[in-house]
Amino acid sequence: MQTSPIIYIGLDVSKDELVVAYFVAGKWKKCKICNTLDDISAWLTKLDVSGKHFVLEATGPYSERLIYTLSTAGVPFSVVNPAQKPGDV
Repeated sequence: MQTSPIIYIGLDVSKDELVVAYFVAGKWKKCKICNTLDDISAWLTKLDVSGKHFVLEATGPYSERLIYTLSTAGVPFSVVNPAQKPGDV
C-alpha cells in the first residue's frame, strides 16, 4: 500500500492576517487570509485538508484563532517557536 506524502502548509501569523504557503504538484500555492474566525473557518472549509499538516509560529494571542479553528476541525498542526534555529530540538 502506497501512502501519499504529507503536504506541509506554513502559516505566518500576524495580528491582521495569515500568510499561507505550501508546495504541491510542483508549484507553490500562496494566499492571504484575514485573521478572523469567520475567514479562517471559510478558508479551511474550502481546502482539502486530507494529507496536510499545518505549521504555524507561536505568536501569543495572534495565533489563538487559528489554533482554535484547526483544533476544532481535528486538523493536524504544529506550533513552533519562531526563534528556534534549524536543527534545534
